[in-house]
Amino acid sequence: MKRKKAIMLIMAAALVCQPMTALADAAPDGMTDASQTAAAQGGAWENWCKEWETIKNDWTQVSMSPGSDETEMNFAWYSKDGEKTGFVYGTKSDLSDGRSAVLSQSAAQTGYQSNKVTLKDL
Repeated sequence: MKRKKAIMLIMAAALVCQPMTALADAAPDGMTDASQTAAAQGGAWENWCKEWETIKNDWTQVSMSPGSDETEMNFAWYSKDGEKTGFVYGTKSDLSDGRSAVLSQSAAQTGYQSNKVTLKDL
């Protein structure tokens, strides 16, 4: 009897959760598949995939995420213990107008420091 109740609960949970996954799917607009965008043409997508395979497990790569509003951007990465790190940003590709951002560091995985920067008023 307990087994039947457990199975019924699992089935009910599956039915209740099913519509949520359909609501979370991306719209089939042809632009949600990165490999099909204009920027991916001419081998750019394949090149990106090859590059991703070489860096995907490198904790020192910088990740970006949106800030608390449209004027902020967050950056985070790991650096090896004892390694000098900083964050310079600017509007010119050669960073000739570069400015140093305030960096917060904390202990992370053994041998690494966690680094975080939030740029504001962008």
